[in-house]
Amino acid sequence: FFFLMMRRPPRSTQSRSSAASDVYKRQIPYSGDIKIFVNPKHLVQNESAMYVFEEAGSGELVINAGDRDNRETNSSIGLIYIVVEGKFASTFQLHARLQSKKKQLLKLDVPEQGVIHVNQLLSFQFYVHGSNSQNIYVNLFTGSGLADLYVKRCQGAKRNQCEITEDDIRGQPQTDFQAGKSFFELKSTSHNEMIKIPHDTAHCGSFRGNIPYLFSKCTYAVAIKGKPSVSNSIQYRITVRQQKSYLKLREGESEKQHLSKDETLYFMYAPAITDSQIEVVKFHVTAISGQGHVAVSRIDKQPNAQTYEKRSIGADEHIVFTHQDAKQANGHSYTLASPYYIAISAPLEACYYSISASVVRRANDNQRDSKHVVDQFHYTPIELIEGQTVSHVISEAEDHAILYFDLDLQSEYNGELRLNLIPILGKFDFYVSNNGKIPTKTSYDYRQPAHSHHLVLKTSDQQFRRQARYYVLVQKIGGLKSQGKFMINYHSSSTVQTLVGGVPHRGVLHPGEHQYFRLHVSPHDHDIKISKQTKSDYINLYVSTHHDNSRPDQSKHDFEDLIRQSNTIVIGSSSLKEACPHIYDQEIENQDGHQMCYYYISVYNPHKHSVHYGLSATKKEQISYLLDGVSHVYPYPSNDETYHFIYQTHEQEPITISAHSHHGPLELLAKVYEPKKKKKKK
Repeated sequence: FFFLMMRRPPRSTQSRSSAASDVYKRQIPYSGDIKIFVNPKHLVQNESAMYVFEEAGSGELVINAGDRDNRETNSSIGLIYIVVEGKFASTFQLHARLQSKKKQLLKLDVPEQGVIHVNQLLSFQFYVHGSNSQNIYVNLFTGSGLADLYVKRCQGAKRNQCEITEDDIRGQPQTDFQAGKSFFELKSTSHNEMIKIPHDTAHCGSFRGNIPYLFSKCTYAVAIKGKPSVSNSIQYRITVRQQKSYLKLREGESEKQHLSKDETLYFMYAPAITDSQIEVVKFHVTAISGQGHVAVSRIDKQPNAQTYEKRSIGADEHIVFTHQDAKQANGHSYTLASPYYIAISAPLEACYYSISASVVRRANDNQRDSKHVVDQFHYTPIELIEGQTVSHVISEAEDHAILYFDLDLQSEYNGELRLNLIPILGKFDFYVSNNGKIPTKTSYDYRQPAHSHHLVLKTSDQQFRRQARYYVLVQKIGGLKSQGKFMINYHSSSTVQTLVGGVPHRGVLHPGEHQYFRLHVSPHDHDIKISKQTKSDYINLYVSTHHDNSRPDQSKHDFEDLIRQSNTIVIGSSSLKEACPHIYDQEIENQDGHQMCYYYISVYNPHKHSVHYGLSATKKEQISYLLDGVSHVYPYPSNDETYHFIYQTHEQEPITISAHSHHGPLELLAKVYEPKKKKKKK
């Protein structure tokens, strides 16, 4: 461990407002597991410290001035001791700031994470060298609630005061991202948004009057503003990158990125080089839209389709490294603790991907007290983002996975939260706790209902907590013999959820309730089929193809389907070209900050009782998942049209696949693929 001392200037040199400023301490673990002790005046490394932090993922701790002053009678100097204890070999980032400091510095390719409140405006700055002409991408992720995103290019003498104010937001509400403009804004409709900025040295002005652009720095201001929400606070993560840079992956935290056709994105995950306890390293990839290629290598820093250690082609693939993958190459030894370089490419069409890294470590006797150790193994908890579906794999060496999400709900919110698990390969049980401990089969606050993977958490439940971290333990049924794969998400009734193409969604609509979804679309999506299905009562289906209507309903929509229990809306390419011309025209795309295109979907229950329903979206030539006991509804195929499906199982039992048609004959074809057996090393 080590400690830091942060020294606050004496009171006599401060203004009254800054003297009372809160101190924000943020810890960002990239790998491993750390525990933090914070105490004023004295070095403390035990539970008696004023603040103790041992949660997974990035976190922010607020130390207010009152706490410091009350703790010690003479605290005008303001020393704060921070002890970081590595439960396992770890890599991390740690920084502190005063609340009175208006702007925070963003570094390219390094995610910045924290908490923002409703209607709060938080400012950042970043610099780009003038000689660098690559486009800039500013990505914003929010964990609960939404935030609007603003970017301003500052020029000349304004650079030292480069920030975005409320006056900027009120005075320049324009969304024209022409190359010469300096102010960009994006009104968020979901928990993942991106602004694309065409960077050019001529837009910045030279740093000093006669210095060439080559030696200048372009300064950008970024701001996010919390939107009204059911949460008191909004967790955010903001990343600035350029086209050919490496984004740094953190264990358990997913990065979502959009790729244009023929584009490649690079990521890097680097565990502590001294981490000898690693048993498994996994990269979880969820294709939210499109089909891309993923290549991973510890040897080549820019892996591709020809040079790689492991790769996957298609949607929702996972790459797993174990001790069997240790190797010697180029005079170097490559172990599980070596840096990993990941490339995601889009050779055929634009793609929208989510990727995360997780690790399984073997714990020794002195590490068993870590809260993330289960059955002698330490598991990376995987972050869940409200409304976002993530894909996860449990390898043959494991029998469960740990996930988590954080709540900070307003006292006025009396709705419910819903947790959905979609089994793709294998069978699962899951358990939930909100008491700060990992749930087990015998100790939990919630568990999935019998014969269902849909769990409802009501604010009226005795065990419900509005401000808490919720851990989810997903248990693989069948032990260590086979691999398991599933998708999972959580959402409130007001969340705009991400609908993943080819993955059927199942849910419950209460009387008079709307549920909302967002579907990512790209230029190759000529015919998109959005299908609803119920067992008995009908529900209403509405679709909007415009960003200014993210919650379509009976009064405002572009497509609708009513009354029928099972039916499909088909949206052709003409509607897509009208709604999102920028995804077809390269010149428009390069000038448009809202690069991605979405269709917005809602389902509505007009009855006085709850209705179970199904919803799915399928794009032309897309392979959809077949799930046990879950049926798909599609229009009768037109000439030369084929629907493609995939079904995965470990069971050595007969499988029945049936198709029924009300319009004419169908041809049903199936092919069985056996998994490739690993070659034993001599």
